[in-house]
Amino acid sequence: MPSDELRYALLKALRVCPETNQRTLAVALGVSVGRINVALRQLADSRLVKVTLGPSRRQRYEVRRLGLYELSALTGVVLERKLRHKALIEQEIDELRSDLVETRQALGEGPDR
Repeated sequence: MPSDELRYALLKALRVCPETNQRTLAVALGVSVGRINVALRQLADSRLVKVTLGPSRRQRYEVRRLGLYELSALTGVVLERKLRHKALIEQEIDELRSDLVETRQALGEGPDR
């Protein structure tokens, strides 16, 4: 997962559930706890996230206003990347369909078989 996508996913997850823990985030995002720990520290050092102790002395991650601006910017970056990827996949699907039609015609089958 590229670092901007990890930052996006973390900010989004923390906005929804600020009292989540690092292990839960790691499992949900498919990365190591160590990578989550480093990323959270970077978000806190950049003042995008405020870390406090919540009930029962568990860490709570509050996305600050600056973090919301970052989330907005990252959403645009990730969206553009996904749209480019979608276009490439659609092109590949079209090529596969064309290959399938050509192969079936070579076998003497119609396109509906």
